[in-house]
Amino acid sequence: MENNKNALPLITVAIPVYNCEKNLEQCLNSVITQTYSNLDILLINDGSTDRSSEICERFKASDDRIRLFHKKNGGVGASRNTILSLLEGDYVTFLDNDDWLEKNHVQSLYEQIQKHNSDISINNFHTFIEDEETFSSHGDFSNYFERDFTPEEWFANEYNTFNSFSMCFTVPWGKLFKRELLNDISFPESKVVEDDYTTYMIYLKTKKLSYAHLETYVHRSSNRSITANSDLTSVFPIQSIEERLTLLTILGYDVTNEISAYKWRLGVHKKTLLEKGDIAEYRRVVQKIKLIENYTK
Repeated sequence: MENNKNALPLITVAIPVYNCEKNLEQCLNSVITQTYSNLDILLINDGSTDRSSEICERFKASDDRIRLFHKKNGGVGASRNTILSLLEGDYVTFLDNDDWLEKNHVQSLYEQIQKHNSDISINNFHTFIEDEETFSSHGDFSNYFERDFTPEEWFANEYNTFNSFSMCFTVPWGKLFKRELLNDISFPESKVVEDDYTTYMIYLKTKKLSYAHLETYVHRSSNRSITANSDLTSVFPIQSIEERLTLLTILGYDVTNEISAYKWRLGVHKKTLLEKGDIAEYRRVVQKIKLIENYTK
């Protein structure tokens, strides 16, 4: 796909697709009708066994901005890694296949990254609770504001539930990335929450992030989601936070909040592992808790 140098920059909208026939058309329609039109729409079909493949092929045939790749099922992490190997846009934004975008989502992210000369622009989101067919906001959006963050300032909001910054921090969607930030990034392919291991590393490659207090991304919440059907030890893994703690400590960041979150996760694992009867891992967690308690008395 060639990018016209006289046009606006090419933006890749990257969508991993897997067995989402019920919601996929709404997702794709929200992309092709964006007010920002110079898009490279990249679909990675991860071995779907429902009508998702057919839906993707139909949309591809009707819009020449769409690139479609079919692969063997390997999970979301593997699909994101395939995406990273196929990027063509100057900028990249991610979209989950059961979510959708407000019409101005890409436009607002692009204008923000230009206005603030930032490496990543971030918008907020609202949640569609599928089982209740209702929308939920994550803050007061009557007062619009924009704010720039250094990486250190953004990490200080990693566990801030105000305006759902903690969710905005973890997930790859709802953002616009300069393409070069994704060089050398790799998502784990055997983890339930691959973003918890990865997104923060992208932030560490930036000089400035900009946030706009807008709800332009719609996140679908369903009891069929992967996280809803995984135990808490998978949703809040120990390995990812230990890796993050190690790296941030080496880089000289304030890890006070990270240590508190680590203690909380150890408590979650202690309870869940005992309930599951995984005594060996339970004892390892208890040992870590006791060591922390002994050294922080």
